[in-house]
This record gives sequence, C-alpha cells and structure tokens, in this order.
Amino acid sequence: MKRMWSAALGVATGLTALALTGVAHGATNQPIAQTGGAEISLLGIPLDVSVELNTDTGDITAVNVTDGGGNPAAMTATKVTPTKVRFASNDDGSTKVTVSAKKNQLSFGVKTNDLAKLVGTNTWAADIFGTGAKTTVPYTIGDDGGAPTFAFGTPTGLPADVTATDLGTWNGHKHHDDDDDDDDENSAGGRMSFERDGFKKVLSIWVQVDEHDGSTRASLRITLTGNNVQRKTLADLVGDKTWTGLLCDGKTRATIAYTVSAEGAVTVGTTTPEGATVENGRKGATVRFATGDKVSIRLRVGDDGQAALAIGVSGRKCTDPAVKAEPKVNVPVSTTAPKTDRKSRDGGRSGSDGRRGDGDERDGQKD
Repeated sequence: MKRMWSAALGVATGLTALALTGVAHGATNQPIAQTGGAEISLLGIPLDVSVELNTDTGDITAVNVTDGGGNPAAMTATKVTPTKVRFASNDDGSTKVTVSAKKNQLSFGVKTNDLAKLVGTNTWAADIFGTGAKTTVPYTIGDDGGAPTFAFGTPTGLPADVTATDLGTWNGHKHHDDDDDDDDENSAGGRMSFERDGFKKVLSIWVQVDEHDGSTRASLRITLTGNNVQRKTLADLVGDKTWTGLLCDGKTRATIAYTVSAEGAVTVGTTTPEGATVENGRKGATVRFATGDKVSIRLRVGDDGQAALAIGVSGRKCTDPAVKAEPKVNVPVSTTAPKTDRKSRDGGRSGSDGRRGDGDERDGQKD
C-alpha cells in the first residue's frame, strides 16, 4: 500500500456481470477495507469488541468494547490510531485488547491472566467480501489440564457465492524453553478460508497459554487476511475492466480502464485524473499518477490455462498526503491506564508482548 488507498477493482466484464456482482471490491489494495469491519464476542470475560473500517482506505474509524450486555466495558483506551487501538481493563490491567488494521490484515488480540476467560464457544463475524451479508464463525476453546484446545463450528450467514473451507486445526502444541525449566507454552488454533469469484481470504484463530515462574498468561489472536489476487482461468478473466482507487491525498478518486486479451496481455486504456504515465509490458502494465501513486497490474498464466490477476499499489512520496483522523472509542482514553505487575502482564517478560509480540508475525501465514 504505502501511500495509495485503493477502493475497488472491477473484475466484471460488461453490464450484465456488473449487475450480478455489484461493486467488485475483491482486489483492493486494502482487501480488508471492503469488510467495513468485524466483531468478536467472548463469553468468558464477558466482552464484545466491534471495529469499523473506512471502506475506501481500510483505516479504523471506530472501536467499541462492551461488557456483553451492551454497556461500555470497564476498560481504558491506551493507544488510538487509524491502524491500531489498544485497551486495558480498569481494575488491574490484566485483560488487554488490541485491534489492528494493517495492509491486508484485520486482527483482534486479547490477553488475560486466565485461560478460563477464553474458554467456551465464542464468535467472530464480518461481511467478508463486502456483499452486504454478515458471516458468523463460531469456535470453541477448551481447557485440557491447562492446555488450550480449539475447534471450529459451522459458519452461518454465508452468501451463496462464497465457499468456506476448514483448513485444519491443531491442539496441544507445546513449546518448552530449554533455558528455563519453568517456562512452557501451549497453543491451539485453526484456519478457515473463504473464496468468492477467484478471490480468497483466510481467517486464522490462535490461542496460547504461557507459564513462567508460576504466572500464567492466556492470549487469543484472530486475524482475517486477504490478498489482491484473482485466480481463475484466463478465459474467465478476458475482457474490459476498470480499477478504481482513492489517491494518497485522500480526496481524488482515480480510475484505470484496461483490457485482458485472450492471449494473456494486459493493455491500459484511459485513466483519470489525466496526466498519468502508462507503461505497458509483456506481463502487465504500470500506471503512475502525478500524486506519486503507482498501480501495477500483473497477469500470470500457467500452461493449464489457470491465471492470476494481481493489482499492486505503491508510492514513495505523496505530493499532498491526506490527514487521517483518530478513531472513535466508547471508553475513556488515557496513556496512563492501569498496568499489571510484570509477571501477570507478560509472563515475566517485562516490557515485552511476549515471543510473538501482538501476534502480527503469525498472522502473515501463507494461504
């Protein structure tokens, strides 16, 4: 992404196809933007967390944390930015919540001092492909002698043209630190993919329990990861298409009209605003706008006729970058919110979020 916020890639050919698909947000620079946000419900704490996203930019516009009964949770926001919002419980800070929207990922993170607070059948929900239909995914976390277990339930509200596939779960994975006989980690989780019109998003849920010097920390990470690649046969991709995006100034909407030929060539036609530089190549095309935004359209075709059409957006400098507003939250904001003691906060790792930080590294698993 860097400096360009793209809003949509038109993958339909002709008016009939557009009528069937509506606005095709499948291959945006921010694939998560089209969801408009997501929500989770944790029965054990209890806690509900909902996040709203700007559907053009993918930035966080609002986050609400409630107590399971619709009332604001007894938490304080300790960090509020368009890409990450953090909360800590008011009593002792032992429960922390992080919401993150970065590039192609929308993540929820929850950290507590007791696995029991995460145990039970919880839910994650989102309008995964921006079709107007919200899909709810139930999942169950269990406790097997202090080690977490995990199982997916059956998604509900899945649109007819979206396919869900359970990619597998793992339970009872244990990590032992050879340098510290008292340092153990147990984890469990699973992954589920969703596919629509050649586009794919993956939901990853991962729960871990750390034990160190007699202290316990339980953490949950839920991430939806998307990409800007449409995989279909070349024959299905052939035709006239339009990419639409919001330039880095946050106010100028750009369009690129291009054509995919039966031979697998990509040719750019008109662009708006005018003045963009177009470079048509053997495997795609590149469009550079005066604002500093660059859009690359690439098409790869296999010997079996299967093809991948990808849109990449980047830009080193923006001539007039947009000013982003802070998200709204439904609880007080303070950078001096209550903090736990070292052991209950991070399993003895003072000043650290643990071995995987906020969990972002694991969220980038390959589909």
